[in-house]
Amino acid sequence: MINRRIPYAKLSWLQAWHIRDETYSQALAELVNAQFALPFAAHWGDGTTSSSDGQRFRAGNKAESTGHVNPKYGAEPGRMFYTHISDQYAPFYPNLVNVGVRDSTYVLDGLLYHESDLRIQEHYTVLLQ
Repeated sequence: MINRRIPYAKLSWLQAWHIRDETYSQALAELVNAQFALPFAAHWGDGTTSSSDGQRFRAGNKAESTGHVNPKYGAEPGRMFYTHISDQYAPFYPNLVNVGVRDSTYVLDGLLYHESDLRIQEHYTVLLQ
């Protein structure tokens, strides 16, 4: 049975000691590798093709005062999750980025620094002009 009375202090301690970029990246790579090893995943693709795009979430304050102005969204404040996903539908490199920076600067990061066993040979992304 799940204990639903976990105190805030324990959750805060778990977050502080165990949920870091390094541990999250390693855990995500383990999940992607496990899916990649399943024979059924080959029905979607062979794991050599990927795509990436950003998903933007608005925030509640003014961005003009912080200097975060995005060419696409203007001065609307917010954050963006930029995600790389394989042709087997496994998100192998998510990244929280500042909306003041172009999405394209994060494409190579995902292709070069993911920790999974995927061998990406072809990548697609949206180019907005």
